Amino acid sequence: MQQATAAAARGDTRNDMCDMVLIRRAKGLPYADAWAAAAVAIKVLGPIALILGIAPRWTSLALIAFVIMATATTHRYWEFADAAARRAQEINFYKNAGILAGLLFYFVSGAGAWSVSGRGANRQPVAA
Repeated sequence: MQQATAAAARGDTRNDMCDMVLIRRAKGLPYADAWAAAAVAIKVLGPIALILGIAPRWTSLALIAFVIMATATTHRYWEFADAAARRAQEINFYKNAGILAGLLFYFVSGAGAWSVSGRGANRQPVAA
């Protein structure tokens, strides 16, 4: 588990999926493979949906829930004795707090006029 966490702290993403599964298994989470696959799908599809503005509030809520769960399960820096690993997890913890702030802002403000949802809201009704 410490090797997987140390590899993630270094930014080594060659075996990112395997590391996610190992970390979740070490934490005792049930269905670690399914959770890791769901995490990859959310990490890929969520930002694409945000960029395009597809269901912006639902997408931001899903990503908010994901970031909270990821932070609560994997970035508990206060549990690390090694100073370097503790600092790396602390940085990731506060990075996720910043991401949460951005997602909350996106949830409140919406996707914008150029998004898929914004373009649909600005259409004028056709007179018959």
